[in-house]
Order: sequence, then C-alpha cells, then structure tokens
Amino acid sequence: MGEDITEKLEVIPRSRKVMQTMREKYGQHQPLNRRGDRLVCEGVPLSVSTLADKVGAAAFALMPLYKLVEARVLAATRLHGDDTTLRVMGKAKTDTARLLGLCER
Repeated sequence: MGEDITEKLEVIPRSRKVMQTMREKYGQHQPLNRRGDRLVCEGVPLSVSTLADKVGAAAFALMPLYKLVEARVLAATRLHGDDTTLRVMGKAKTDTARLLGLCER
C-alpha cells in the first residue's frame, strides 16, 4: 500500500536538519484476497479461507460485546442518524452503509 512521509524542518542555532517520519499505510480495510497477496509478499503465505476463518473467529469472540451494544441501542428511546457513510464490500459490488448514533434516555 506504500507509506506516508512527513518532513519537519527543525531550526537549531547554527545548524539545520530535516526530520523525516515514515508511517506505513494501513491495509486493514483491504478485501481478504488482496490482504492475502500482501502477506505473501511479506513472507507469510495464508490462504483466503484461513483469513476468512480468522475473521469468523474474531466475530464469534466479539459476539458478547455485540449483544451488549445491541441491547443498549434497542433500549434507547431515540436513535440519531447523521448520514455518515461507509463503503462496504457486497457480494457483487461495493455497497454503502450508514452509521447510527445513540441518544440516551
């Protein structure tokens, strides 16, 4: 995915130097097939099915937290939607999801 480079000029009496900070661009938003290709380039060959199993296991482990959030959302007297959109991968195309906020009683 590349990297972002930020440069900062520091002024020190009688000397100058350029400070360069490199940050890796994160690829967690990648579809599993592209994530798998990147891992192969980094020397970690994992199949898409293995990555999918890990995603499923993480979803299963987070289910109790999901249930707590769901119960809190459904117990609210009002929900606030601010029309914040998020692109998500669908089966045939990219879909748009919307986020909801929670208004306490």
